[in-house]
Amino acid sequence: MKSLKAKFKKADSQDWTKNDEKLLQAVDYNDAGRVTSLLVRKGLVATKLDSEGKSAFHLAAMRGNVDCLEAMLAHGVDAMTKDSSGESMATMCPQLMPWTSRGHWCSLSQDWTKNDEKLLQAVDYNDAGRVTSLLVRKGLVATKLDSEGKSAFHLAAMRGNVDCLEAMLAHGVDAMTKDSSGFTALHLASKHGHPQCVSKLLQASCPVDVADSSGRTALHHAAVSGCISCSEILCDFKAPLNSKDKVEIDGSTPLILAAKMSHSELCRYLLHRGAAVNSRDLQGRTALMLACENGSVETVEVLVNAGARVAVVDSTGHDAAHYSLATGNALIQHFLQEAAQRRSWASEEETTEQTSQTSSPSQSSVREKDSTPRKRKAPLPPQGTPSQVREGSPLAPWLRLPLRWR
Repeated sequence: MKSLKAKFKKADSQDWTKNDEKLLQAVDYNDAGRVTSLLVRKGLVATKLDSEGKSAFHLAAMRGNVDCLEAMLAHGVDAMTKDSSGESMATMCPQLMPWTSRGHWCSLSQDWTKNDEKLLQAVDYNDAGRVTSLLVRKGLVATKLDSEGKSAFHLAAMRGNVDCLEAMLAHGVDAMTKDSSGFTALHLASKHGHPQCVSKLLQASCPVDVADSSGRTALHHAAVSGCISCSEILCDFKAPLNSKDKVEIDGSTPLILAAKMSHSELCRYLLHRGAAVNSRDLQGRTALMLACENGSVETVEVLVNAGARVAVVDSTGHDAAHYSLATGNALIQHFLQEAAQRRSWASEEETTEQTSQTSSPSQSSVREKDSTPRKRKAPLPPQGTPSQVREGSPLAPWLRLPLRWR
């Protein structure tokens, strides 16, 4: 089996040159100016591996040369590129990864140019041709963040500009890149209800289960927005139905969020796909409790019919009926009472059945004998012979018939 190093060198298929060696030496001496000059004037690839399987970029990460890293990242180097050992910048020196308090990737010190602004405007006007032209002719980075922490790529997903999104994906944009809020393009497309963009991103191998800085997946965002089309696509790509967001948020599943937002049809769909109806959040609340609190009769009906338990209590000891008092909706209280009554009857029937199964065999046989229907006796024939029946009797014509016809 070929080594990872050999795989990298084969994929590169470029001979190691003197200029590549000069770039490596510039990083070794932490000469950021020299690094920038070599990258711009010589068109070098900072992630190109030498005979030992190391690159200038990975050497800068290993040495902690921040200035050199900034120079290479500004030149468009992918920070997640791995060396021959499978190591990336994140694993070599996580302390140098430019992560904010929310855990997302930000550009280090890339200057925002007029061309970057033109790319953003092209996406804003949904001009896919202009986007392609700028990416090809100007060598722009579609995931570069502006001062507000947004990029052309994330804007396209948020606006639902699928043609622009497709143009950038074709140009090799990393679909996993996060904006300043910790959202990927898939999160934004799901959040704003753009199923075509969701489909394009998933087809581009964007992981369906990746979480944002709050621990929410794309399905969580689709549940909040109530977009059934986005949810269908995500579920078809095996999105986790019962994953919970972070503890410091709520610990909510997509179903809990959909119920909280009173999206009854989306709740029905998620339950159909296998969502756990009685799952609880950090405070012990179920989807039914939150639906009752928000006074959504349709959502309560969907959850109750799916088997939601009405008697369970949250961490403060309150059940669904208590939550329904917030709105005072009589119909919701009626649904809860009916559900509790049905559950009580079901428990009684189950108890009766178990009792009957443990009863003695003799009693069972007696019950079986008593329950067996008895045969009815045939009615007695009319008394008297034909000669004894008077001519005026109603039976007289019948008795005159031959025996085989009677």
